[in-house]
Amino acid sequence: MLQPEQLFLGRYKIVRQLGAGGMSTVYLAESVSLGTLWAIKEVHKDISHGDLDYLAEPNILKTLAHPMLPRIVDIEETAEAIYIIEDFIEGESLDKQLDRLGKIPEALVRRWTLELCDVLSYLHGHKPHPIIYRDMKPANLIAGPDGQLRIIDFGIARIYKKESSTDTTVIGTRGYAAPEQYGRAQSDARTDIYSLGVTLYHLLTGKSPQDPPYEILPIRTLDSSLSAGMEHIILKCTQQDPDKRYQNAQQLKEDMQQIDRFDEAYRAGLRRRRGLWALAAASWAASASLIIGGFLLLRADWEADYRSAIETGLMLTQQMDLEGAQQSFAAALKQAPGRLEGYSGHAGVLYAAGKYQEAADYIFEQLQQRFTKAPEGEESSYAALWYLLANCRYELQDYAGAAEAYGEAIRLQPQNAQYLRDMAVCAAKVGQLEEAGRYLEEAIRLGADVSSAAYVGAEILLYQGELWQAQEELLAALQATADSSLKQRIYLSLSQLYSGAGQAALDPDGTRRVQLLQQAAADETLGDSQAVLSLLARAYYDRAQKLEGEARQKQLQNAAECYERIVQKGYASYQVLQNLAIVYQESEEFGQAERILELAEEQNPNNYRVFLRKFFLYADEQQSLPLEQRDYLKAQESYQQAQQLYERARRISGEDAEMQVAESLMGELQENGWIK
Repeated sequence: MLQPEQLFLGRYKIVRQLGAGGMSTVYLAESVSLGTLWAIKEVHKDISHGDLDYLAEPNILKTLAHPMLPRIVDIEETAEAIYIIEDFIEGESLDKQLDRLGKIPEALVRRWTLELCDVLSYLHGHKPHPIIYRDMKPANLIAGPDGQLRIIDFGIARIYKKESSTDTTVIGTRGYAAPEQYGRAQSDARTDIYSLGVTLYHLLTGKSPQDPPYEILPIRTLDSSLSAGMEHIILKCTQQDPDKRYQNAQQLKEDMQQIDRFDEAYRAGLRRRRGLWALAAASWAASASLIIGGFLLLRADWEADYRSAIETGLMLTQQMDLEGAQQSFAAALKQAPGRLEGYSGHAGVLYAAGKYQEAADYIFEQLQQRFTKAPEGEESSYAALWYLLANCRYELQDYAGAAEAYGEAIRLQPQNAQYLRDMAVCAAKVGQLEEAGRYLEEAIRLGADVSSAAYVGAEILLYQGELWQAQEELLAALQATADSSLKQRIYLSLSQLYSGAGQAALDPDGTRRVQLLQQAAADETLGDSQAVLSLLARAYYDRAQKLEGEARQKQLQNAAECYERIVQKGYASYQVLQNLAIVYQESEEFGQAERILELAEEQNPNNYRVFLRKFFLYADEQQSLPLEQRDYLKAQESYQQAQQLYERARRISGEDAEMQVAESLMGELQENGWIK
């Protein structure tokens, strides 16, 4: 057995044991020369299993190349054991998530199923021989910081042999293993389909197949909120007869992609059955048992509609169809105004659209008036709502307010490494460096990756004024992480560094900031992020202020294109429209600026700032014309509208310095006779 701090093979320092089970133990190790982390799997030889091929796992893995599978980098064999050095897969195994959460939301399980279908199709299509995994279960699936699943432990995978009628070795995990793994027939692709079905059952219901009643029940008998489609898929996956299962992973994937059609058929069946019961009631005077049965089915139908609305909203938000997502969440809220998910979904759409202040105000209102405590059964969703409020405040650079909300999320879910990591960042932002260190230490203990540690460390260095070191830490964290949310945070921190305290020393002409954000905008894992596009547009604009002539005009054009992309994606907030209008105005594209401000007026007819911007635009446009062609009538009308609306707004929010500038300019125009 390997020990912590032990030097293995002269190249790897053992950090700690990661896990043990069966005939193997897995350790975390650090490369002495490179400082990179690896997993070392120690497979203990056992003479009682003389028919096992201990090199089966490395021999299989070394032929594979798939992002969900670990890579083998070295193999060592002794008389007692075989040591396999492979990728260290960061994250949390799904059995640990089940211990922590009880069960996994269906929307997430659906996404994971599609990923697992893809990797199974890859294994089963392997040339020259298909590879059968044979040990699918939550403990062998790890969710990484980026949310993607990885498969570990190929210890009992085998090459499919057409000439064999049965498996030569009876091995697998009881409860998850298909019947043919117990010597009844040779395992094939359908064997993995069975184990995947059992795994989905466990994830969705929280019921282990290794616990009584030791069978796969229809999942809706355990949780009525689950979809009829998922129930159909799991039952088909777990048929005892392989011929009655899905015959390959692609068939399963196609059903999962069209899962809602099963729910539609289910609801249609319920409607038909309710019609029959109504007829029976008219004929036989409706017994109490029929009335109760009808109520229960109505309730099931209502629940299915509600779940469908929530899951559709989440899917559309992920696809950035924000209008469609909002409609789905509105339907869910209409059905169930006392449940949390619809409010959380609505706030999530606002956040995705970059409307951080609006989202924060909405969440805070719900927490103060409607959800002063977690609704029963929605504790994790309640913590997530506080976390979303914290993220909104973070984006608004209200770090003290964000820390308060992160703290509440952590109180509700103290084992969430991501909550702790972000709390550490906020503590660093406001100079609470000891607290930042403590939160980071706890996050790492719970599974936060090394890139998270580098990110928090960089924020501490920034507060201490160590700009060059902070930059290097942030760039290293950016290179190391695959977590899209963490990437976006790092890009934001670097952008703030280059435009703030570090500008003079690190990026005096603004080119490094532009290049960094161009890289972010091209990063497919960020999904054409509205936040990144906004940062890039501002970087182009700031760069333009340092240039002249055609070079300046080019940067302004680039900024306009970024803002136009944001508008086309449906994120036309007032701030975005205002910024775009300013860019066009500085480019002297006055017609384009007016078009954008007209759109802003349609959306914000009572916002004095829209008319204030119009006033500046029209005044600037006239200044560019020869004296004999100038006409300030539109500028005057816009100023008057702004002034009327401002009088009401000033009583609430106080004086606006920009309005005072407008008053001064208006006075000059009147003095010079341009306006009567």
